Amino acid sequence: MDRIEFLHGGAALQYGPQPGGALNYITHRPREDKEFSIRSQHVIGSDNLYSTFSSADGTVGKLGYYTYFNHRQADGFRSTNSDYDLYNGAVKLLYSFDNGGKLIFNVDSYRETHGEPGGLTAEAFSDGNLDATRLFDELTIERDSVSLTYEIAPNSDSFFTATTWWSDYLRFSHRQRGGGFGALPTGADSGTDSVERQEFHTFGTDARYRMNWGFAGDKPHTISTGAQFYYSDAPRRDSRGLTPDASSGVLTNQISRETFYLPVFVENRFSFGNFSITPSVRLENVWQNIDEEKNNTVDNSGAITATNPLESINEYNAVLLGGIGAEYEVAKSSAVYANISQAYRPKIYTEAVPTSPTAFVNGDLDEGESIEYEIGFRTGAFEWLTADISVFLLEFKNQVGTVAVTGGTSFENVGDARHTGVDTALNADILALMNGKASEQSLNLFLNMTLLNAEFTDGPNEGNTPQYAPDHIIRTGINYSHEKYGKVSFSGTMVDDHFADDTNTEPFAIPAYMVWDLTAEYEFHKNVRLIAGINNLFDESYYSRVRGDGIDPSSGRNYYIGASFEF
Repeated sequence: MDRIEFLHGGAALQYGPQPGGALNYITHRPREDKEFSIRSQHVIGSDNLYSTFSSADGTVGKLGYYTYFNHRQADGFRSTNSDYDLYNGAVKLLYSFDNGGKLIFNVDSYRETHGEPGGLTAEAFSDGNLDATRLFDELTIERDSVSLTYEIAPNSDSFFTATTWWSDYLRFSHRQRGGGFGALPTGADSGTDSVERQEFHTFGTDARYRMNWGFAGDKPHTISTGAQFYYSDAPRRDSRGLTPDASSGVLTNQISRETFYLPVFVENRFSFGNFSITPSVRLENVWQNIDEEKNNTVDNSGAITATNPLESINEYNAVLLGGIGAEYEVAKSSAVYANISQAYRPKIYTEAVPTSPTAFVNGDLDEGESIEYEIGFRTGAFEWLTADISVFLLEFKNQVGTVAVTGGTSFENVGDARHTGVDTALNADILALMNGKASEQSLNLFLNMTLLNAEFTDGPNEGNTPQYAPDHIIRTGINYSHEKYGKVSFSGTMVDDHFADDTNTEPFAIPAYMVWDLTAEYEFHKNVRLIAGINNLFDESYYSRVRGDGIDPSSGRNYYIGASFEF
């Protein structure tokens, strides 16, 4: 990645309908100052960790190239079945035309296999017993993608880009049956496993245009618009393996799933001196077709009857979303801003047609909707300080979740929820403050903090706290860096207690935790850097996730050390 952009409020509608803003990842492009450059990093660490990342890039004439290979492997910190293997590689070619346009071709391949050691009971976790409760479970992910992008700036006031892509994604798992929360599988079912194969074949295209127009003083108005289309074919097959570690078996469920997606967005920033206002609109068009082709759990005999038919769902949803943002520059590099934006969350495949024999769908299940209000202040007016502080209100309506019912669980709208809070991001360079200006050395104190109050205000979970919504999340620390020699970072993460389910049951309670990390880089030579780190420096015993099979513990103190070579 070259950088990551965070888009607030209505600006996020150009990338999707999700609430709370959007992250836009800007991937690395070939360097233009050299014809050839190579970098290779190798790291070893705890639990037989080995990680390597090697890349080469440069530009020859009008053609730029960038290629990388990444591999990671480790045994994991659990007693068994927590090992993983990951391979990822990519090639990017960039051709520059005489008219300033660029054609970018990218191909990417990813392979990952890892064991799933299973969850723990609260008692086992407290006793420090991290032994695996699932000895055979395994997950494999394979992804291949190809994209072609054309971009051009016809003049200094406009920019056009269009991307067409294809991707093929496989998610394959086999998991032993039987067992319970944090328990080894037992009983007759434990001699078999569930084999799941999901494929996602996707083709799409995305085109965007931005243009400056008119001038209010020295600042232009800017309009941005775009449209996207993609089609996804996502077949799923579930089988019953006849041994605990089988990777194939007797077909029990087969389902075809496809999605046609056509969103359109437009936004316009109106500038009036120090004040700007940006309204935005996004129209979501989603066609979803799901057809069961086989389901042996329709009834005990596996027979299909008039009262127990195979599911077939064909739905079309058109949702109009709006947002508006405003900003007033109170001083140089300092501004007050405000946002109001809508968002929504459609039903996913497994909520529309569950594959579990004990999962049901409420007949009036609706999409979740939300609206967010935000007001904040940011400044970079001082060379030694950057700050961004905002307060927000996020209201969900018809949030989708699960409710325990007779015979299993029900997917339904679990009610309305309200999230209110404060986001704070501060960074202060103490050396720049003391010296009156930035230098080759910096000593940065940073604080990223979210204070949150979240609660269901209506529905079956009224009064409960939504899952994974702690009252505070704090990331803080100190970074020292020297332009010639390297850097050292000491950082901590503090998370308040919270729940991993909307019903706030005790087995899904996650205690508060505080974890500190220490990392360092040293430039041994202009072409060689040494890197090292200790994660969870004070060996905190904690976990941040609870699943249906139990508590998913986090790693204790662990280390890594390595070197990076660049020429």
